[in-house]
Amino acid sequence: MWKLCLKHKKFFILGIFFILLTSFIQISFEFLKGFILNAAFAKDFTKLVRLSFLFFFAFMAKAYTHFLYTRFYFRGKISVLSHLRQNFITRLFELTYPFFIKMDKAEYLFKYTKELDMVESGLFQSWYGLFQIIFEVIFAFIGLCLINYKLAFFSFILLFLPALVPKLIEKILSRYQELSMDADRTHLSKVSEWIRNFEVIKNYSAAGKVEKVFHRDNEKLYAIHLKSDSLYILGQSLSKLLAQIDLLGIIAVSAFFIVKGKLSVGALIIAVGIMEELQSQVIYIAYYIQRLLVTKVPLHSLNSFMKSEISQEGESLNQQTRIDRVKEISFTEVSFSYMEDKKVFENISLSVMKKGLYLVQGESGSGKSTLMNLLLNYAKPDSGSILINGICVSEIANLTNLVTIFRQEAAFFEDTLRKNLASYQAVDEEELMDILEKLRLNQFANKSALDKVILKNGENFSGGEARRLNLVRSLLRKSDILILDEPFANIDEDTINIIAEIIQTIDNRYIFLITHQLPSKVKMIFQTRLSM
Repeated sequence: MWKLCLKHKKFFILGIFFILLTSFIQISFEFLKGFILNAAFAKDFTKLVRLSFLFFFAFMAKAYTHFLYTRFYFRGKISVLSHLRQNFITRLFELTYPFFIKMDKAEYLFKYTKELDMVESGLFQSWYGLFQIIFEVIFAFIGLCLINYKLAFFSFILLFLPALVPKLIEKILSRYQELSMDADRTHLSKVSEWIRNFEVIKNYSAAGKVEKVFHRDNEKLYAIHLKSDSLYILGQSLSKLLAQIDLLGIIAVSAFFIVKGKLSVGALIIAVGIMEELQSQVIYIAYYIQRLLVTKVPLHSLNSFMKSEISQEGESLNQQTRIDRVKEISFTEVSFSYMEDKKVFENISLSVMKKGLYLVQGESGSGKSTLMNLLLNYAKPDSGSILINGICVSEIANLTNLVTIFRQEAAFFEDTLRKNLASYQAVDEEELMDILEKLRLNQFANKSALDKVILKNGENFSGGEARRLNLVRSLLRKSDILILDEPFANIDEDTINIIAEIIQTIDNRYIFLITHQLPSKVKMIFQTRLSM
């Protein structure tokens, strides 16, 4: 975070310079008020007019310098947050898939939205306010010393006692901030799940039950937020109370100095004006300090994510091996279980030495897709090994570049069809058109159709079209290994035949065809059949 701030330091330096001027002018106001009052008592009209013009000039200058401070400081803040968001997304896509799935998707959304918002409001806005206060305090102290140094020291000791309140309750603040963040995170995860499964909830008439669960969860969330906010209010109220008591004490001391002849009425007016300004700022000091203290929690969470170890084995990814071309793939005595007492499969062996089509067949739940997930290094086998070119898949740095997987459900982005099919890469136009035509998607094999924006989740495609377009994307990617996970499931016979026909023509890749049952009318030649 601080490195990013230093990267944009020119904006913050300019902002600090202008708030320095603003603070100087603000304290000068109080002196000008006293001088104007003295001129009025002395009936010095010429001096009164001159001071009034000076007062008006100072007023305009303060407004302009404060505008410049706000402009430069917020420019710096926006630049830092923009880079922070960019770094977050860069970090996100550096994660391996096994690492990614360790955390709920809602957790990533929570970090990107709520935690970043908390850093913005708690860190940047608090420092924005504190810079104003710090410089006003410095000039106020100098001003009071010019009037009466004893009064200055006494005033500062009393006025800044309320600023210590947040520090006294720091541990409680941090604990409730953690509880609040955990509650928000869990709540967001549940709501995301309900939105994702909206059709199921409606179809199975489960809305009432879900609403009851939401009500209970929302009540817990309300209770935690109420305790957290109550603590904020308590801290602020104590600070305000102490500030009021302190001001009364300062006024009493000032009156004592007047009685002793050590302070004039005009000087008292200036001193009271400065102290009233300080009193309001002291309240904000306590508020900003509280916010800075609780911001430690989301800031630590973001820093932990940004600096987290992302390799599978605890080794740096740049120490792993890179493979240019796949020459062989081997599964040797591979066993896997999600639970210790229930094996998904055991002692699976398969040697793949030649490019072509390989069938992985078995009943639902037999572990076909799981075996391919192990090849993708999404999980680790209980025993045995999975090697590419004699290297364990967990030790291959560019594994994702070597393998493409075609899933049953097509995933589309709200962007043009061309960008979806090309996965935002440059592709050969003739090859794209050729694959579309081979898969009998001629209606999309033109510039107009390819440049058309896809509706959310590909709602403008039929099931068969979506399946074939998903296959186009997989075929356009030039990886050596292609995994086709149930490409014939839930589609009509014509689409099955079209997909089978084009799959059979591919002879320059290692293709693993996963299916629980091969359609009877589909005639395909396989290098090897693996039954599970």
